Amino acid sequence: PSPRCSVSQNKLVERCERLQLQSAAIARHVDEVLPAKDQGVLSAASAARELVIQRLLFVGKACENEEQRLLERVHAEEERAHQSILTQQVHWTEALHKLGALRTYLVDMITSLDDQGLLRAEQEIFERTEVAEGILEPQESLKLNFNQTCVQSPLLHRLWASAVLCCLTGQCLAHV
Repeated sequence: PSPRCSVSQNKLVERCERLQLQSAAIARHVDEVLPAKDQGVLSAASAARELVIQRLLFVGKACENEEQRLLERVHAEEERAHQSILTQQVHWTEALHKLGALRTYLVDMITSLDDQGLLRAEQEIFERTEVAEGILEPQESLKLNFNQTCVQSPLLHRLWASAVLCCLTGQCLAHV
């Protein structure tokens, strides 16, 4: 063979060797690397799913506990305000009865006694009317209102704000 032909043959042999090495690298990639990568993806996805489930279970439990705690506080506040209102009703109903009885007594005294009788009964009338002085006018009291601060919850506030922000940025589903 001519020298020129030898050079061409050597180049072809060299090219065949490079193709052989390239094929071997690709075959090794297909036979070893890709299956290992696939197994790694399966493992990572399984671990990620487990993490999501565990975290959401934890958040769900925290939310359930916070819900129970807040609902108990709302109920306790409702009961407190309701009891305050009932106490006020009893107090003011009793005050109305005292004032009504006193007014009836005074009307009876005025209509049944003459001037001298009124003068003689003055001390008794004074003592009985003194009861009315102790009955004050009803005042507005915060105790009679439902205190909204009973539902203050840093956890609920943060979760609510996060949910609102997620929805505003389009990360929540349209039907949620």
